[in-house]
Amino acid sequence: MRRSAPDHIPFHLQQQAHQLIESASSGEMDEISGEAVFGLSKAAQNVRQAALNKYLRTGLMIGVIRHEILAFEKIFDRPVFLEIVRAWIQDQDGNIRISERTMRSYITNIAILAEWLHLDTSFMRASLKINPTLKKGQRDAQEMSEPAKAFCQHLLRNRRAELTFQSLHLAFMRDAQSLRAEVFNSPYKERRIIQLGVLACFSAIALWGVPLRVSNMLQLRHRGEDANLILPVGARRQAYVLLPAHSVKNKRDIKASLVDGPTRALEVLIWYLDEIRPEIHGSEESDFLFPGYGGGQLSSTVLRGWLHRHARNHHLQMFPHNFRHGLASLYLRAQPGDYAGAARLLCNTPNVVRKYYAWIDEERELLEVQDKIIKMAGFSK
Repeated sequence: MRRSAPDHIPFHLQQQAHQLIESASSGEMDEISGEAVFGLSKAAQNVRQAALNKYLRTGLMIGVIRHEILAFEKIFDRPVFLEIVRAWIQDQDGNIRISERTMRSYITNIAILAEWLHLDTSFMRASLKINPTLKKGQRDAQEMSEPAKAFCQHLLRNRRAELTFQSLHLAFMRDAQSLRAEVFNSPYKERRIIQLGVLACFSAIALWGVPLRVSNMLQLRHRGEDANLILPVGARRQAYVLLPAHSVKNKRDIKASLVDGPTRALEVLIWYLDEIRPEIHGSEESDFLFPGYGGGQLSSTVLRGWLHRHARNHHLQMFPHNFRHGLASLYLRAQPGDYAGAARLLCNTPNVVRKYYAWIDEERELLEVQDKIIKMAGFSK
């Protein structure tokens, strides 16, 4: 497989990709209101952006897309598409390959973007119907992934893991405080304190406020005209997360609170704002709760790496989306069959929740049947 280096996307391709995503996701113009309607949420646009970025980077790496290409629509030509998808399927070293379910999702979004440009996508649609790998991706998308399921099973079967998960915000805060109290100083020490502080605040909101998707969590602003995290004022010891439907993948308004109490979640949020966030470079110019470089929001890839690295110190193998999976699993164990309640927790629909979490009820029902068989045989547990 021929590769080119570096694999970054040239600026002129980035610009055209951004314009295409924006145009294809803005919806239709309602002449009465003068506003665009039926547009994609920011989270859904991010999925399309990720799909197109992966497609472009792969094409550049294997040489089927040239850095100097000017006709953007040529990236969707049949030979280019086929070589890129072959690379995704065949690559074994981890530099290109992605999971079957992600691959199918990305190809579906690539086809939508190509169709918006009025290009032929019959070969893309045919691949989704015929290719065994992509058909497996469709089956996988109908249920929880095996790594996510293994994480949830670990929480449900291990009381210590469950308690650790539910108190991660406190564990990360203590880790940061302990590190700060150590006498040695180094640039890495300060970076690690910031990482732990960010993770403590992120965990506090995800566990005891609302388990937002990572894209929505990183869009939280605690100040400015577009503030969507409303901080406590005066005697009101409560913070609010307020997200309009258009910014949420499932097009549902989100209003959740973070209250003062035994979880100490609000305490962690205030501690982060007072002691950690001011240490982040460029934080004064940013309204984002979790600022990144250049005044923008923190990268989801960076956050993912931090969480995976530091959660391992507490014997948990997890990524940001595991907050959603873990909380929903624990809720459904306590409230069997209450998919409507779990759907409210996840800001999703009961049908979607049932599709991903039905295995919890199935495992519980199997245990109940096994107990009955043991009793029928005259044994006592």
